[in-house]
Amino acid sequence: MKKDEVQTELEHRVDIPDEAIDALIARAIELDAESNANPGMSVDEVLALSDELDIDRRHMEAAIRERLAQEGQRGAGRRWLLGVGVGGCVIAVLVWSLVLKTPMGGEPAGEPETPANVVNDRPETTRAVEPAARRAPRTWHVARDGSDGAEGTEAAPLAVIQRAIDAAASGDTVLVHEGVYEENLNLGGKGLRLVSEFSLSGDVADIDATVLDGQKRGSVVTMASQEPPSTLVMGFTVTGGLADRGGGLHVSGGARVRISHCHIRGNESQAKTAIGGAGVFVGGGAAPVFERCRFVGNLAQSGGAGVCVAENARPVFLNSVFTGNTTVGSSHYHGAAAFAWGGHPVFGNCLFHNNASSGNQDVFACINGCRGTVSSSTIAQHNKQALVDLHL
Repeated sequence: MKKDEVQTELEHRVDIPDEAIDALIARAIELDAESNANPGMSVDEVLALSDELDIDRRHMEAAIRERLAQEGQRGAGRRWLLGVGVGGCVIAVLVWSLVLKTPMGGEPAGEPETPANVVNDRPETTRAVEPAARRAPRTWHVARDGSDGAEGTEAAPLAVIQRAIDAAASGDTVLVHEGVYEENLNLGGKGLRLVSEFSLSGDVADIDATVLDGQKRGSVVTMASQEPPSTLVMGFTVTGGLADRGGGLHVSGGARVRISHCHIRGNESQAKTAIGGAGVFVGGGAAPVFERCRFVGNLAQSGGAGVCVAENARPVFLNSVFTGNTTVGSSHYHGAAAFAWGGHPVFGNCLFHNNASSGNQDVFACINGCRGTVSSSTIAQHNKQALVDLHL
């Protein structure tokens, strides 16, 4: 992955200081060089990236569908094994191989070399089957005064968020209106936008007014089924979670999601072993991006009251705050704000304040092969060693 491609991707995700970008670029290049894995991207994931880079989704989709029809690669499980990175690099390859061969209007340039233009011994020609039309993305509304039997429209909202998630398709938006929702959610592999009214207003008060409360019945939000980069969770207070791994959010199973402007507070991990994560657990090769989130007052029995990273996961935390998180127990390596048992966490332009561990590190313990990065961040008001075995 080239430096300018990494920089484009990082700058697109969030506006952070130049020095933080430089450090993250260096780390991203290092990790990319170390990794032999280049997972293929599904059509939906490519379309999501085209959305992020402001390439017209209809034009990108028309080009992809045309090439799929030409090459006979229809059906479930088809994947483009691009052998490239993310962001601009992916789109550049697609534009070269797809869009330049298909004008922006969506019609093939010249006579396409498809079975539609091949005349057999039989008198009729063989025509390519037209791809099925995609349903236009829709918004599902959820409100405290909604009804389980409603249509999920603004005028007739649903009452339960999970019902909206189950009914929605990838590309849809689930808009949750203010209120307290006592639920434990699972996105089930869908590329959804799960958002509060903050996504429309930009008012932080909407984050505090839209609460996902797990009622100590497990993780509040689970994303563990290869959710694609188009998945967004934005504008919620996530609280009341109680689980071994990820009281607030559990992100694993290769999920590559974005969590933005969420307040993750008052969650617990009851794991007695090293790997816990009261606010968030990230494992299973997941690569989520957290931006402008707050991890406040979470409590863990073991490593990572704010965040726990394991299993070769590669999370990125940007412009986020970790404060008042606490670990209790007998382990020497806890990391009250963050704990990584392996994995490759990156923190850019974050604030670590007044976290407390019963182990040796009040802020970040990075052990067992972990390669972590903290860049352009502030660490204040801690009583013990802040960091251990960390690449600064």
